[in-house]
Amino acid sequence: MTFFDTKLINKATVEEMVFTYQQTVIEIDVAYAGLKAAEKKLESVFGDGSFSTLTREYYNHDRAAEEVKEKIKRSAWRGLLDMLEIRKLLSVRRAREIDNQLEDPANLPEIELGAIYEMFSTLVGSSGEFAREAVFEVYEFLRPRAKSYAAHYKTNQKHARVEIGKKVIITRMVEPYYAGYRVYYSHEQDLIALDKVFFMLDGKGIPDGYSSPLVDAINTVGKVSNAGETEYFKFKLYMNSNLHLEFRRMDLVKKLNAVAGGMNLKPGAVDE
Repeated sequence: MTFFDTKLINKATVEEMVFTYQQTVIEIDVAYAGLKAAEKKLESVFGDGSFSTLTREYYNHDRAAEEVKEKIKRSAWRGLLDMLEIRKLLSVRRAREIDNQLEDPANLPEIELGAIYEMFSTLVGSSGEFAREAVFEVYEFLRPRAKSYAAHYKTNQKHARVEIGKKVIITRMVEPYYAGYRVYYSHEQDLIALDKVFFMLDGKGIPDGYSSPLVDAINTVGKVSNAGETEYFKFKLYMNSNLHLEFRRMDLVKKLNAVAGGMNLKPGAVDE
């Protein structure tokens, strides 16, 4: 099961990014060594501590240099992952795991061409598994949990146990914004994942950009109205923060149910 566009890495761009990063690391080491030598020279004449720099007031130069390199290492990995569009291959959970890993440079491999190509090759090879994860994640996101605040809504309740139906109500997804509505920032990734999965199920690959047509439509239409639609969804927005979604392509909902629901589904339960 492969939904992802596994186009080749732009090697020229990757090589340029890696080369620039590695040269910058060398320049940082040289710069801090120069600063350290300059201070020692001044202190040999003016006395110890007379010319401490801001960094040396709290750290030694070697540690200060390491902290700077750790920060640029995190930033460089983020830039590489964004350029390679790695997050398009991942479920929301796996993307968050990577983001957490980026916060700890000690767990990040060195930025070298071989390591990057190996990582990309591994991820592409696992794209089918990631696709199934993404579909199941969206399936679970759309189904009300047994203890969910949304479970009492009749729209959800009808298909709560075995499948996604034609309409769902998703709680706490939008917020009042000036005179309209917008998607809660903390929930944007869930709706982006939903859009991504429907594009994949439709065989169109993943849309470009960091957002998605559904998020963009809600944030745009929400400025003037509480209802709108995209290629795959009709939506209504409510002051209680609920998002009402109606699926325009039940053939894709059927695929979603089949992939994620498996043997829990009742044959023919989803109406076309």
